[in-house]
Formats: sequence, C-alpha cells, structure tokens
Amino acid sequence: MEVNSEVKTERGTTVNRRDPVARRKRIRRLKMLIVAIGSVLVIMPTVLSLIALMQIRTIDRRLGETQSVLIEIAGRLETVSAPQAAESEDMLEADSEEEEVTVSQDMLLSGGPAYGTLNADENVIDDSVYYDESIKKVCLTFDDGPSEHTDEILDILAEYDVKATFFVTGHEGMEDRYRRIACEGHTLGMHSWSHDYTELYADVDAFAEDFEKLHSYLYDVTGVDSRFFRFPGGSSNRVSKVPITYYIDYLDDGGYSYFDWNASAEDAVKGTKSSDQIVKEVLSQIESRDTDTIVVLMHDAPGRQTTVDALPEIIEGIQAMDNTVIVPITDKVKPVRHVEEQ
Repeated sequence: MEVNSEVKTERGTTVNRRDPVARRKRIRRLKMLIVAIGSVLVIMPTVLSLIALMQIRTIDRRLGETQSVLIEIAGRLETVSAPQAAESEDMLEADSEEEEVTVSQDMLLSGGPAYGTLNADENVIDDSVYYDESIKKVCLTFDDGPSEHTDEILDILAEYDVKATFFVTGHEGMEDRYRRIACEGHTLGMHSWSHDYTELYADVDAFAEDFEKLHSYLYDVTGVDSRFFRFPGGSSNRVSKVPITYYIDYLDDGGYSYFDWNASAEDAVKGTKSSDQIVKEVLSQIESRDTDTIVVLMHDAPGRQTTVDALPEIIEGIQAMDNTVIVPITDKVKPVRHVEEQ
C-alpha cells in the first residue's frame, strides 16, 4: 500500500516531503531561526547593562552636583548663624545664676527630677579629699524623717552651706519635704518604708517588699534613684529572724550600698539629751575617732527639737577642727559598717 508523500503548499505548489533538498532547506531555516533567537538572548542583557550603566553615571553626576550645592548652602548658613550663636551664649552666661535657681524651684514644685540642681556650684569638694587619709570626712546623717523638723534642719544646713544625708522612711503627705531634701543637694537615702522591725525583718521577701516600696515611692516623688540604705537598728541589730547577711546580699545584688555609723547624738529616745549634751557628745566622738571617715547618727523625728537646736553648734564645732570637712554620703565615701559583707 503506497503512502501519499506529496503535500500541497499555501502557494498551491506540491512538495514531496521525502524530497531531500526540501528537507535540508527546512532544517537550515530552523537553524537560522535558533541562531537568531540565541543571538538576541545573548546580546540583549549586554545592551540593557550598557543602558543601565549610562543611567547610573548620569545619576552619580547629578548627585555630585547636588552635594556641592548643599555644602555651599551649609557654609552660608554657618556664616550667618555664628554671630547669633555667640550672642545667645553670652545671654545664657549672663543669666545663668538666676536661671539655675528658677529651674530648681520649678522642679521642686512640680516634683520632677531635681537631685543636686540647687546651688550646684557651691560647697564642691575636690575628689582628692575623699582619698586623703589625713583629712577627716564627717557625714551628718538624719534617720526617720521627714518630720515637722525637716524644714528647720534644711534651713540650718543651708545657712552654713553644708550638705547632709537623710535616711528617710515612708511618710505619705510629706512629698514637698522629700523634694526639698533632694533639690537642695542633700543625699536621699533609705531607712525602710515601715520602720517596723517585726514586719521588716520577718524574712528576705518581706524585707524586699518594704525596700522596693520605699525606693519606688522616692523615685516617683523626687526622680532620685536612691542607692544608699541604713538598716533600722543598724546592720548589727539583734531583731532580725534571719542572718543580716541575707539582707546585705539582697542589697549587694541590686547594686545598693548600706551605711551604719561610728558616732551618735544618742537622741534615739526623745527628751533624754539636752542640746548642750548632744553637742558635747557628737564633737567629742568626732575628735576621738582614729579614722578618716566619721558618720554621725542623728534623728529627724517628732520630739527631737533638742537635736535641731544642737545642730548649729555641731556644724560650727566641726568646721573649727583642723583638716576636717563635712560631706554628704556618696559613692566616694568609704562605708562605715557594723557588719561587713560576707
């Protein structure tokens, strides 16, 4: 049976599919088509790359021109603003003292962070003093406040240009006194919120809860992140139901420092000492202590008027001593402790 090998083309001609010449022509045309397509695929990316490179160079040139213009404008602005800046600086320097007091008073009234802003340039102690063992550093500290005596104590300290340390407890409604302590450049330390020995020293959890309550309260009221603590009864107290070192470890883990005392006004019980007795007691202890750091314990508590009355003479007596300065407790002061960290 024969198969018809002839096909009729679109032009009406008849082509034999078995004709080798026609077959070679078709293959050649197909190869040419493949080569053409391949050439286009090879050349096209190169052409596109060249076009992109030209555009990049154009953009780079324009960016360079823009940068030059901006530099020129900045130079002109600097030239114009320099005299104005100098004039503003002169005005700020001229008004610096008045502005400093105004800002501090505003902070005091608003309750914002005001620590160390008032009289910041006064009573500045050179750092070398703290490391000179021939100079006696005396820290006046007041426990249990604020109280009705706080303002009078602060007035006396301001009169003598002396900075002290207040280890305060929790007294809601006395926010203005906390702020004034901090605003006038005194160290605001912590002495527990409750000052309730049974509650405070029940266990570490109770201690931590009380401590954090006072710390957060002081920060909210004054903006001060207080870092100093005094144990009620001192670190040598015999009331705690667990070893005091547990509480010391808690403070140490939080980066807090604790201070006891090595001189005392002996005014813990109201009415037991006259102002003259307190003066004599404090000054004699300061003079007799064979150490370069003296931390004096006094109380800012109800019924301690004799302590307030004794304060001016105590300050005057210390200031009259050779190689002796009054400083607040800071991280530069060597801690005085009854029980050391383990």
